[in-house]
Amino acid sequence: MLALPLLALLGCFGSSSSPHCETVEREVADDDDLGDLPFTVADLVADVIGARTVPASDMNSAPIAAELAVERGEGAASFSDATETIERTARIGWGDNMMALDLMCEDSVEVPVEYSLTTDDGKVALDREATASGGFAFGDIGAGANVRIDDTVDLADATLPNPPDSATGVQVQISFLGPDLDGFSIAWRGGNRNGDTVVVHPPDEPAR
Repeated sequence: MLALPLLALLGCFGSSSSPHCETVEREVADDDDLGDLPFTVADLVADVIGARTVPASDMNSAPIAAELAVERGEGAASFSDATETIERTARIGWGDNMMALDLMCEDSVEVPVEYSLTTDDGKVALDREATASGGFAFGDIGAGANVRIDDTVDLADATLPNPPDSATGVQVQISFLGPDLDGFSIAWRGGNRNGDTVVVHPPDEPAR
């Protein structure tokens, strides 16, 4: 007598399937193959290292020249191999529910770098160790290795103009697309001017 109700109950359980990215990280040499990425660490580093004079604007939208220099830092690079996998979980209901997600699983690489950034007005002077993160991207200026340096800097470690009283530091963002500088900005962290731009490139972007 219990067989039919039990079978009916068991029949009420289905599953939900959701895609997600699973990432495996490993250290790589500068000349190692990077899977789906069409470049090596050496190629990526060759694009971004060197010195550049960059037109920029200060926090008052006045034009300034910034000197940016990037070098390969010490230490091994790290490669993240991302693949799409399906995760299934049990649920009450009939059949299999598949979540429709526009999922992009992208390989990436991280490389230790050293950079310096100074402005000709003498108000910005940074000399830092950081990590450059790279992947492949299509942008307004073409397609290539998209490299980003995102660095959190304490005020004690930098020369900066007139910091707000409650500011704790600045956020530095530098990006490249292939060998071309795609942009950089330095913005306050903390305080009532959080996010205000200190230096920005391209210079035609208004300072906030």
